Amino acid sequence: MTDRNILILPASDAVVPLILKAQAMGLKVVAADRDPNAMGLRCANVAETVSVFDCKRMLAVARQHRVEAVITEQTDAAVLTAAYVAEQMGLPGIGSQVAQQATDKWLMRECCRRAGIEQPMYRKAMSVSEAVRAAEEIGLPVVLKPSDSQASRGVAKVWTLDDVAARFPLAQAASRSGTVLVEDMMVGTESSVEAFIDAEGVQTLGICDKVKCAPPYSFDLQLIYPAAFDEQTMHALQRTHEAVVRAVGIRMGFTHGEYMVTENGVRLIEVAARGCGARVATELLPAMTGLDLLEARIRQALGERVSLGSPPRRKDGILTFLTFSPGRVMRVDGVTDAQAIDGVIQVGIGLRPGDRIGVIDEGGKRCGQIMAVGESRADVMAKAQAAEEALDVEIEAEEVPPSAGEREVA
Repeated sequence: MTDRNILILPASDAVVPLILKAQAMGLKVVAADRDPNAMGLRCANVAETVSVFDCKRMLAVARQHRVEAVITEQTDAAVLTAAYVAEQMGLPGIGSQVAQQATDKWLMRECCRRAGIEQPMYRKAMSVSEAVRAAEEIGLPVVLKPSDSQASRGVAKVWTLDDVAARFPLAQAASRSGTVLVEDMMVGTESSVEAFIDAEGVQTLGICDKVKCAPPYSFDLQLIYPAAFDEQTMHALQRTHEAVVRAVGIRMGFTHGEYMVTENGVRLIEVAARGCGARVATELLPAMTGLDLLEARIRQALGERVSLGSPPRRKDGILTFLTFSPGRVMRVDGVTDAQAIDGVIQVGIGLRPGDRIGVIDEGGKRCGQIMAVGESRADVMAKAQAAEEALDVEIEAEEVPPSAGEREVA
């Protein structure tokens, strides 16, 4: 191991592959997370229990350990803090202003509006009355979206003004700033563009189409790479993402853009200055492309010039999220069998006997996931389905609220 230190935040399960890669490169990993039980803290060389929202304390940690690189991945929550720490220490990063534009959806929309990028009509609301007025101006149906949240937390699709009034407090509660965007509800097929910005520019790694949950919620149920769009639409998605990245100002690392493919073309939903979560950037994309994306990201954070080059392989990929009806978890078996299926690269299920499953109304409350790669769309879909069928999860339906001390997972 070298005497070079790297700060990685947060230390969630999805970031563990990045921590392990840094250690394999001989770096000493300082990992930070407010959760003392975070999986990444257990495998880091140095574990610091610090909230990713606490810029000052995180800077103190970075200075104490004399880190030479700062990386955040898999969450928007730490993008501002990582940019601030890197900026204060003179390390490579996207800068605080760009971090603001990439995590505040109002600023993001304004940047893209000035660049002429197609997106829905939108208004900013700080109160129920402002939200209702915005919905009247835009026209129903609309989407309520916290300006600074992720994983569809607080997002709602609404068709009536009464629902706007009812859902607004929930959206506002999910926003640290208390700001909610009211947007025209776009109709079409949702897609994500995954990319990496290297020395040559924006390199597209994968484009997916999605299966979404039923409204009023808006979280993903399945992502399939590559998307089943025609060549013209795929090129339009790629070009639009490149334009969005330029407009927001992101200049390094992974980017994750979400778009709606409508009958009138591609429209921006939002973009992030980090990779697609749920281990897509840290595990699925490397398996699909054969590129060592995590090493590239770490070297970039250390100030090295990075060029990805052409992917040595192109495999199809799938991410299927697991959801179950409300009730009490009685049994969780079959994970080992599911993981043994050829092409399945990860099966994660966050349930244990005794847990109670509530209503799943946001992405963070999904019960687990399956990732697989294969030679075709049909191949990966079959592998994901086989893995799901190998799981043996017994849920006892109930409507009784959990007692004190019981763990509720949604």
